[in-house]
Amino acid sequence: MNGQNKSPLASEKIIAFIITGDPARAKAFYGDTLGLTFISEDSFALVFNANGNMLRIGIGRNITPAKHTVLGWEVGDITAAAEALQKAGVKLERFGGLAQD
Repeated sequence: MNGQNKSPLASEKIIAFIITGDPARAKAFYGDTLGLTFISEDSFALVFNANGNMLRIGIGRNITPAKHTVLGWEVGDITAAAEALQKAGVKLERFGGLAQD
C-alpha cells in the first residue's frame, strides 16, 4: 500500500507474536530479565505489555528456533542498552560482515 490509501490499521497499535516451547523460561526471560510487565497466561500464550504494545508469546511444541531476528527494540543509547542486557545475563551475539564494536 502507498501512503495515499491508508489502511484502517495504520493508526492502530501492533501486537507482536512469537512462539516458545518453554513457557516458564520465556516468562522468566521477558518478565524478569527484560522487565516487561506480565499481563496474563493461559494454555495458549503468555501476554506481556511491551511499552504499550502487546507481546503475545504463543505456546507450541517442537519449536525450531528462528535463524533471524523476530523481535527488536529501537533504543536511544545502544551501548547502554547492550551493557544493561549483559548485566542481566543476556548473551549478545556478533555476526560476521557487520561492523560492531
